[in-house]
Amino acid sequence: MINPFVKYKGLELFGTYEMARGGMITEAIMRNAKQYSVDLIYRFPQEKENFWIGGRYNAITTTATLNPSDVTITRAAGTQGWFVTKNLMQKAEYVNQQYKSFAATDIRSGGKFSGFMIEASIGF
Repeated sequence: MINPFVKYKGLELFGTYEMARGGMITEAIMRNAKQYSVDLIYRFPQEKENFWIGGRYNAITTTATLNPSDVTITRAAGTQGWFVTKNLMQKAEYVNQQYKSFAATDIRSGGKFSGFMIEASIGF
């Protein structure tokens, strides 16, 4: 796994690349998984950086049990938010997620989600 992070003024770039191999104890063949993601966020104003706008893309490809080929799940999101106080965050996000190459008998076959989310969190 590698997780690079670069920040220049209010612009942040964060990435992930991960490879894994394993399986259940009952499986004779090991399965592989690869995941990568990229987050790009711009925080403003310069002196506070309590507002942001950004985007994220994440994809994982893996060998699933009882599936004839590798499956892929992708997720793209655009977000904007605000740290109202040091401990209170509010954001709005548009998400598009898709499940690809799952067997026709799998509940995730052709699955997808897209829509808006609004959320807030309090942390201490």
